[in-house]
Amino acid sequence: MGRYAPVLSIVEHDGNSLCSLGVEEKGVKAYEGFALARQLMNRTVYYHRAVQVFEFMMEELLRQVISGFNTLHGDPELRTAVPRYLGAVAALCDSTIRSTDAFITVNWRDYFALSEPDIWHLITSLAAASPTKVPRQARMLAEMLLKREKLPYRPVQPGMAEVLRQKLVFDGF
Repeated sequence: MGRYAPVLSIVEHDGNSLCSLGVEEKGVKAYEGFALARQLMNRTVYYHRAVQVFEFMMEELLRQVISGFNTLHGDPELRTAVPRYLGAVAALCDSTIRSTDAFITVNWRDYFALSEPDIWHLITSLAAASPTKVPRQARMLAEMLLKREKLPYRPVQPGMAEVLRQKLVFDGF
């Protein structure tokens, strides 16, 4: 531990039955520095417009994979690239499972097994697949994500959200 590392201790409440983790007094400044750094990272990095565009692209690609799962899953080359959890989400519409708790109970192992390399393998497979086997938009998004190219974006002016929605629908999104 460094010189300014917070010292953690167990804080007892009402005797011994209720405990929590706390920061000792000499670690408060280090913890405050960590909290401030986290806040600045949130504002400048995690909520940056470019990051939001890439997150949108990834979410849209996964939506397209889930909605077109039967088409993609029918292709032997793509069959192994689609993670089991995404297949379970796609099958949810046809399933007798109607509650979130029931779905999680059945599919939690596949969810916890899902990893970032699995998603990137899927994206690579979609980008490399024959254009006749993958919808145009899914292939385009996969290729752009691999090249770290973002979709063009503009700040939405107040009152213009509906115009933007119509333009996106017109463009096929």
